[in-house]
Amino acid sequence: SIVLLDIMMPGMTGFEVAQEIRGRRCYSHVQLPVIMLSARAPQDATARLAYDAGATDFMTKPFSGAVLQQRLAILATMCREALAGPASPGHSPALA
Repeated sequence: SIVLLDIMMPGMTGFEVAQEIRGRRCYSHVQLPVIMLSARAPQDATARLAYDAGATDFMTKPFSGAVLQQRLAILATMCREALAGPASPGHSPALA
């Protein structure tokens, strides 16, 4: 599972939701990656706030669907490999 989370939402901000996921819910970045999305400026400051709140990655809107698909694929692979444990000697999943 991967969470796509907009920063601007009714009721709770994306920052608050990310803090909930990382805090009380106790999910690590490997167990549940969070990609936060925002069109909010300034983007650099917003990205830092997102990472401080618990984001695994950050994307500004508008964004490319192709880039989002690549990021999702990379995160899914990284998490799957991390949860599977260490590779056997002489085997590198990155080279497979």
